[in-house]
Amino acid sequence: MDYKKTSHTNVQKILPVSEPMITTYTHHAHLLSVLTHYRQAYPWIFSNYIHLFINKDYVNKWGDFYFPLPYEIRTPETCNWIETQKVNRHLVETKWDSVINFVKECIDTENYIHTMINYAYLPVSDRYKRSNTNHDIFIYGYDTDKKELYVSDFFKGGKYSHQMISFEDFTLAFSQYHQAVNNDYLRQVVYLYKFNNGCGYQFSIQNIVNSFRMYLSGQVPEYWDQYNNGNRQEIVFGTQIYETLKNYAVRLMKKEEPFDARAFYMLYDHKKLMALRLKYLKEQGYFITIHNDLNISKAEEMEIITRDMVNVLLKFRFNNNPRELDRVIKLLEETQKREYDILSQYI
Repeated sequence: MDYKKTSHTNVQKILPVSEPMITTYTHHAHLLSVLTHYRQAYPWIFSNYIHLFINKDYVNKWGDFYFPLPYEIRTPETCNWIETQKVNRHLVETKWDSVINFVKECIDTENYIHTMINYAYLPVSDRYKRSNTNHDIFIYGYDTDKKELYVSDFFKGGKYSHQMISFEDFTLAFSQYHQAVNNDYLRQVVYLYKFNNGCGYQFSIQNIVNSFRMYLSGQVPEYWDQYNNGNRQEIVFGTQIYETLKNYAVRLMKKEEPFDARAFYMLYDHKKLMALRLKYLKEQGYFITIHNDLNISKAEEMEIITRDMVNVLLKFRFNNNPRELDRVIKLLEETQKREYDILSQYI
């Protein structure tokens, strides 16, 4: 991208997005809102989002989908379908006459924008005028007549949605970034994502089989063992996540931990994507000797069970009834058994 002022002839430009298959965290939701739009990217999607990891004692309350990368690298940078650029915030502020012109230039060149802004200055957010915190917003279009941007994020109630915000509000929220009290996990970088239609991704069914095997066994991925070994004793992988979540439910029951449902929602997203994956593999003619229809039905049941589990956990947040957590533990045990019965057929 040239660092210069440009004239903009477009009145409106909106890059394609769809409802993302999963929305556990912004880095997945933003990426998948692009990839879900392009069916040619489905082989990459379904070859990933299989293995999981989580902090063993849940102290840091962090679990995620495993990708072969160190912590400092964002998930889109592992995806062949996305061309990624990084621009330092200071460069944006000094080389463009306005952040809006920077956004327009990015969109005009087919680049989506992923950046931190201060949500205390964003009226569409439930943090507006309440919480001086940054969060990472996704921009996929603009309208110069309305003076608005098309954006996505978890704006209200923890639900991922598409909204429109004014140029003025975005400019202010971007400029007040330094006033926020929370950590910038994008490290003062503005990420640009461009769909790479000619990436030539090579799909391998054996990669999926290997990932199923690694997930069921709780095996430490080779990349993690080599490059993230420093915290190896604090992390568990694959189906070991169930034991961690059960232990957390027990500690929550004893009021030894604060409430945090993110890893449970991740587990729900994992089952949701697993059901979609098995459907896709059947459509593509894989595993024809396996009872695909029955397994797809069972996978969809797991998706419902884990969705119900999240709802039960949220119910506990409001009524503090320990019976809700007993039910959460039982649903975790049921899901683990069902999952093994299904996935073991594919390895």
